[in-house]
Amino acid sequence: MSTAQTTAAHASLRSELDRFFREIQPRAFRMLQFALHDEQLALDIMQDAMLAFVRRYAGRPETERAPLFYRMVQNRLRDHFRRQRVRGRWLNSFTELAGRDNEAIHALEAITPEPQAWEQLDTQHKMEYLERSIGRLGLRQQQTFLLRAWEGLSEAETAAAMGISKGSVKTHYARARAALKAALGMLEMAEVK
Repeated sequence: MSTAQTTAAHASLRSELDRFFREIQPRAFRMLQFALHDEQLALDIMQDAMLAFVRRYAGRPETERAPLFYRMVQNRLRDHFRRQRVRGRWLNSFTELAGRDNEAIHALEAITPEPQAWEQLDTQHKMEYLERSIGRLGLRQQQTFLLRAWEGLSEAETAAAMGISKGSVKTHYARARAALKAALGMLEMAEVK
């Protein structure tokens, strides 16, 4: 391949990746914000995931990119929470020795629901209630729900993104939906197939 052809191929790939990140970045960033409650930390993890994705998977076919990217995001999110647990254990030991209480680490929040469901939610207050309800879900339930309902990933893609089995995806997704239905009462959750 000539230098001109190589340059053209690199430019084409760069253009494809720019488009991919423009489309996926806002939603992935919002997921991280929900999980972390810290915009700067979410930005750091997003940038790290994007760089790692480009280094490892830039040449992958377009159909494989979203699940692989979400896998990078999930891995970095999981690493962050692992580090927090380790720090928390250390601090907990220290505070027990010092006779002080240690606060629990907060969980995840929110998604944007389906348009049909939103028509029933006519106020900002109800929207915030939905986000808080999703925020009360466990980490795996919340992330599974976001990837399946918000991102529209299949069970297999969600399993690959999260590094869990398809059966676990089904379980976490069903539990998340049941919890949200109970919390929101009359609001019917849109079926994701």
